[in-house]
Amino acid sequence: MLQPIPAVIDCMTAAVQVIAPHEGIDAARDLMDRQEIRHLPVVRGEALVGIVSDRDLKRAAGLPGVDAEHLTVEDVMTRHPRTVHPDTPLNVAIREMVKGKIGSVVVVNGGGVIGVVTTTDALEALVDLLEGKLPRVDIENELDGPTRPGVRHGAP
Repeated sequence: MLQPIPAVIDCMTAAVQVIAPHEGIDAARDLMDRQEIRHLPVVRGEALVGIVSDRDLKRAAGLPGVDAEHLTVEDVMTRHPRTVHPDTPLNVAIREMVKGKIGSVVVVNGGGVIGVVTTTDALEALVDLLEGKLPRVDIENELDGPTRPGVRHGAP
């Protein structure tokens, strides 16, 4: 009998770092460097309002005629990031990342950010599966279904 596909809560990066939209991009870069991460959910209070990546910061810093010293996270973040619920099957979250050509999805529960699933998390789960640490399952039926539970596009 096939075992269920793991939920994102079992594979996500938990205790995720967040940043406020009013913070400068230098503060975001420093936090990412210290924590060795590439994605920061942006929150106003408890509410998710965006996500900023290391790529966003590099792009902003290299814009001609723009004083990056005065840019805030809100100026460069992606608004309305894709989110998933902790119980979302991992393959559904990964499929969303592939479809959107994005490096992460934010895991939210009860309106608050509880984690992030990144490409690194997905690759670690793949290695675990290939090494027999995760159950092998027939995911074709999961992907062909009419709905994909737990995925949100647009505004949180």
